[in-house]
Amino acid sequence: MKIRIVLLLIILLCTGCKKEKNQSNPPSNISNKIEYNSLVASHYEIEYSATGDLNGDKLNDLALVVKKRDKSNGIREVMVFLKNSKGYSLDITSKTVFPEKYLSEEDDIKNYVQEEIEIKDQTLFINLYGIGPQSNTFSHYKYQKETLSLIYVESYAMGAGSHSNLEYNVSEGKIKLETTNTTRDDMPTKVETINVDGMGYSFNTCNPEELISYAYDRMRDRNRFVVIAKNGLLIRERPDIYSERIWQLPFNKDIEVLEKTDVSFSFKDEESYVTIDGHWVKVAFDNVNGNNQHGYVFDGFLQPYEAPTIFRGWSYLDHIYLSIHKNAITYELHGQCHYSFPTKVLNKKDVELIWDYNADCVFDSQLSNDFGLQKPPVVGKPFAKYSLEGRVLKVTYYYKEWVKAYSENVNRETFPNEFIERYY
Repeated sequence: MKIRIVLLLIILLCTGCKKEKNQSNPPSNISNKIEYNSLVASHYEIEYSATGDLNGDKLNDLALVVKKRDKSNGIREVMVFLKNSKGYSLDITSKTVFPEKYLSEEDDIKNYVQEEIEIKDQTLFINLYGIGPQSNTFSHYKYQKETLSLIYVESYAMGAGSHSNLEYNVSEGKIKLETTNTTRDDMPTKVETINVDGMGYSFNTCNPEELISYAYDRMRDRNRFVVIAKNGLLIRERPDIYSERIWQLPFNKDIEVLEKTDVSFSFKDEESYVTIDGHWVKVAFDNVNGNNQHGYVFDGFLQPYEAPTIFRGWSYLDHIYLSIHKNAITYELHGQCHYSFPTKVLNKKDVELIWDYNADCVFDSQLSNDFGLQKPPVVGKPFAKYSLEGRVLKVTYYYKEWVKAYSENVNRETFPNEFIERYY
């Protein structure tokens, strides 16, 4: 018993340390910040810097973590500069990959006790260390098709009675969760893995903490699915297309899958000329009498379940994309323009967009055009409110005349009244 007490004390004194990470020694390639002051505006101060080859051209590129001098809450941006024969050129900026410095504006308690940024092996590493229940957060970024993207996130947390280590290989779509039960003398570890869609998230829009939360939710709800058949999904008595129909699940209904059978099935969509392959799965549902009943459905029309949240990706048609985070809203227009706006979070289901944007665009989207109106959008003022209603994002615009003028003169699809969710 004495050995166990000593071991627990050692773990607590570790204060959130993770594996072979050394919290006391910062990476050796963190550079002198003073020499880079000329690269940023005078109202910014540099907190961290790191150099190394990011894009494979054997030149040392640069990453800077900066904050506005007059902002007390410690909101930081990360700026990535690529080296060329003439010096450094700003390639991409993110307001979402680095957390706010302090827990609130009223105190100086930090979100993380130690923060590191490093470039090595053509990868940008951001390592954030917390204490106890506040998890460590590690994120990795690489250039994919000339775009810096998030490829990996990891979280390590120590709580009362258990430790958890979550690894999410974003580019490959693999989530691994190790949970150690510290209440038992032998401290057994349970390992769970699931596969999700593999992809990379652009550096200027992704939020590692939100993706970690998403990964935990996916692990928790890995047996829950959502019906994506627009006309509903039939439940049959047996795993057979000719079996008796016993119930129908409506579109967007979530349901628990009890087991996957080895009976495969292919559905031919006559309208779209697409064949959907899958298996019959056993599900549980409440029938018309409110009694629990079992049946079988075709899983080709099931999508992994996610609890509705406003902080995710949204889309309108197939070329207007919107990402909402707790400190930024990013519009992607036609795949060629990215506009990032600050946000004001009103509650869990309502967020306001503040009209003060950073643009990365190959053409003029005319967002600064006042169209001769007396009341165009005002910099620093709320422009619109985004509200989550079920699984639909609805938008209320505060400058309706300007939005109408923009729609008529520039593009009627840029500011729709509703967006649908994009699954990670």
